[in-house]
Amino acid sequence: MKSVRGCTNQECDSYKENVHYKKDYDYCPKCGSKLMAVCRSRGCHTFLDNPDGIYCARCLAKRKDSADHAKKNITAIGGGLLVAGSFVAKNSKTIISVAAKAIKFLPK
Repeated sequence: MKSVRGCTNQECDSYKENVHYKKDYDYCPKCGSKLMAVCRSRGCHTFLDNPDGIYCARCLAKRKDSADHAKKNITAIGGGLLVAGSFVAKNSKTIISVAAKAIKFLPK
């Protein structure tokens, strides 16, 4: 991903609408103000000190927290599936016999 730029003029429509421009633009096409690097996240219009940066510190922290949360959920689900799979493997004959008996009582 590449960095994007935003207008610095607070009265400009592109500033109010958080319009992002490619790095090739140096000036705002609507008002002519100098463009600066802004955070790439949707809805965030924080100006960046580092023009090569993509996200501000706050959005970068949110992305890392989201990734950590997803990793925790995946490990929890995977562990639950392993426990369920081992239970089925140990008791497969019992489960099959109970299912066969239950099928007999289903209405036809």
